[in-house]
Amino acid sequence: MKTLYLNNAATSYPKPPHVKEALDRFLLSPPVTPGRAGFSAKGGDMVSQCRKRLARFLNARNPDDVCFTSGATESLNLAILGLNLDGGKVVTTTLEHNSVIRPLKQLEKEGRISLTFVPATSNGTLDNEALLSAVDETTRLVVLNHASNVVPSVTDIDSLVPAIRQKGVRVLIDASQSAGILPLDIGRLRPDLVALTGHKGLFGLPGIGALYIAPDLALKPLKTGGTGIRSNLLYQPEERPLHYEAGTPNLPGIAALDAGLRFIEEEGRERLFARKQAIFVRLRDILRELPGVILYGNGLSETGNAVLSFNFQGQDPDDVRYIL
Repeated sequence: MKTLYLNNAATSYPKPPHVKEALDRFLLSPPVTPGRAGFSAKGGDMVSQCRKRLARFLNARNPDDVCFTSGATESLNLAILGLNLDGGKVVTTTLEHNSVIRPLKQLEKEGRISLTFVPATSNGTLDNEALLSAVDETTRLVVLNHASNVVPSVTDIDSLVPAIRQKGVRVLIDASQSAGILPLDIGRLRPDLVALTGHKGLFGLPGIGALYIAPDLALKPLKTGGTGIRSNLLYQPEERPLHYEAGTPNLPGIAALDAGLRFIEEEGRERLFARKQAIFVRLRDILRELPGVILYGNGLSETGNAVLSFNFQGQDPDDVRYIL
C-alpha cells in the first residue's frame, strides 16, 4: 500500500536527494570537532558556508548575525529570555506556538512582564489595527507568528513590522512555518529578531534551527560553555556568533540544512510554493465537495501557507486521523 504523507505542517517529507547526499558525505568522513585538527578544513568551512547561504537566503547583511540553535524552540527562548524585558509589556497573538507562549507566561508568572494577547479573528487571521492599538509606551517587545502551523493564515509582517518599529518597539518574528515557503526579506523589513527551524520549509533535519539577531541588539546567552576556540577565556566570547553557540555544533544538521537551502536555490522558492499551493487547492476543492467536512481557518486562501486543517462533522479528530 502506498503511503500518503499528510503532516508537512509538522516536518517536511520527503527530503530532497541533496540532503541525503550531504549526510552520506558527512557521516562517511572522519569526524571532526571545533578547535581540533581538521575542523577548519572540513567542519568549519561547512558551518561558515551554511551560515552565509542562510544569511543570503534571508537577505541578512552580516552572516555573523545568524546563530545556529537546536531548533525554533531554542531560538525563541534565546530571543525572549535573552532580552531584558523586566518591567515592560509584551504583545503577542493567540496564533502563537507554545515555544512563544510558555516562556512569556513564565516571565509573567515571575512578575517580570505584563502580557497582552491579541485574539485572532474567527477565520484565523490577525487584525492589524487591533495589534497596533495594543502597542503602547510600556511595550518592550511584539512577537508575531509569520504563518500558522494550524490554519492557512499569514500575518501581514510587511505592514506590521515597520509600523511597530516606528513606535520604538522591538519585533520578534517566528518564521518556523514560513521560512523557505513565503518571502522573508530581513534587509528590507529590518526586524530585530527572526527565529526559524531547519526541518520544515528549509528541508533540513530536526534538531537544527537559527536565530537572526539585529546588529544593534545584544542578548544574554541561553547557555555558556565550550566554543572550541578562545578557550583561554573564563567568560563566553563576546563576538558573534560564538557568544550564542556554546557546545558542539550539530554538524550533520548544519550539513543537511545547507543542502536543503541549496535545493531551494536550484528549484526556486516561488516554483516550490506554486506546487504546494496547487496541491493545497486541489485537496481543498475535493474536501469542499464531501458532505460533513469542516474546513478550519480561512480555508480558503490560495495565497496562504498551504496548511489545510479539516474534520468530519460529528467525528472525533483522533478517529479521523486513525482512519486516514
